[in-house]
Amino acid sequence: MRSGMTLQNRDIELLIFLGKYKIIALDNTRYIYETKIYQEKRIVLLAKYDYVRRLKHRYITLGSKGKEYLLESGFEVRNHCRNENNMERLKVISDIASCLIQDNLTFTPSWNMKKEDEPTTYSRRYIGNLDYNEENFLIYAVYEGKDDKYIKSIYYDIKKENGYANVMIFTKSCH
Repeated sequence: MRSGMTLQNRDIELLIFLGKYKIIALDNTRYIYETKIYQEKRIVLLAKYDYVRRLKHRYITLGSKGKEYLLESGFEVRNHCRNENNMERLKVISDIASCLIQDNLTFTPSWNMKKEDEPTTYSRRYIGNLDYNEENFLIYAVYEGKDDKYIKSIYYDIKKENGYANVMIFTKSCH
């Protein structure tokens, strides 16, 4: 595929991440590129050739050429959700997944765990599953805008979960 640029291995890793998690914060691309500033030049180039698109608040998603590349290469491509109610959840899932890349931990987002034909699990509050030291953790997050009612719903969600002995809850620092 000739597009005026040659994709590097880290570019492909970024596209695969976007295919799976839909978005990534520009700051978190450093975990994929393993640099502090080089990735910014690559992202400008990837955006120029429509492999990625910039979103509000310093996030990026797949561009049309990025989707095309992944589909032709047999990789997963999840459609980017534009619903504002889900954007904060997507950001949290992407932030957690991107931070775990360097530690070689396996994070599975909730949409790969939930079964749509089972309504009792489809409306659950967990955001994913983390495999760490041969143990499974059900992952929750309390992020901006969540009230006591939401926290209580997480508590009840954990109580009714039978398949996991471990739970991890991520919170955002108020400072």
